Amino acid sequence: MTETKTPLLGMDYLMPEQAQKHVTINDALRRLDGLVQLSVINRSQTAPPANPQNGDRYLIAANASGAWQRQDAKLALYEDTGWAFIAPQAGWSLWDAAEKTLLIFDGTVWKPLEAGAAPALPTASEAKPPRFFETEQAIFEFAPDRGTLKIPSHITLLGVTAQVLTEITGPKNWKLGTDAGEKRFGQGLSPAKGTQIIGPASPPAVYWSSETITLTPGHDKFTAGRVAVAIHYIRLPLPSISPSSS
Repeated sequence: MTETKTPLLGMDYLMPEQAQKHVTINDALRRLDGLVQLSVINRSQTAPPANPQNGDRYLIAANASGAWQRQDAKLALYEDTGWAFIAPQAGWSLWDAAEKTLLIFDGTVWKPLEAGAAPALPTASEAKPPRFFETEQAIFEFAPDRGTLKIPSHITLLGVTAQVLTEITGPKNWKLGTDAGEKRFGQGLSPAKGTQIIGPASPPAVYWSSETITLTPGHDKFTAGRVAVAIHYIRLPLPSISPSSS
């Protein structure tokens, strides 16, 4: 081995037949103690404090003076009786205790994390597994009638839920279903505000073609009211193997 220092933190290696090996080891431990879980007192100071404490750490501001002269943007670590200066490397991060800000070194300057200096995070589609369970919802209003919600094709329906947001006027009761079955998810339902319908499908139903959710009055026509309706279902994903895979 021809190197005498570690490539990243510049700590001295122990050498064959070296005397006082504990000095080298202790110096390396001090360096690690100062850089691991890095937090500095501040990054605005241009001169060392008058009475530093062992282990104090600063990110030196521009135009430094005194013992910090020509050490701009470096880390100052107070060790025993003197300052050690560490040149950061791209990708290092530290916590500024004074500003309560996380900083990232981009290879030239220290930048707050929120300024976009952090490595790119995975997108939502990359960070999350494929979504099997899905929910769709809509609000139905009467007079004029509006609101459309469809059960997709090729899914397994787990259930339908609904809640009356404002009182339904006109009929004394109503039905919740589809264009293929107007009372499939409930009948004789109350028009009162706050009425809730929680209808798990028993058993879950497979839909091979799309169907429209319908709200049907028991007798007289709807004249007013608002109802929120949601469908809950499972959609199976296609295989993740790409066409070029063998």
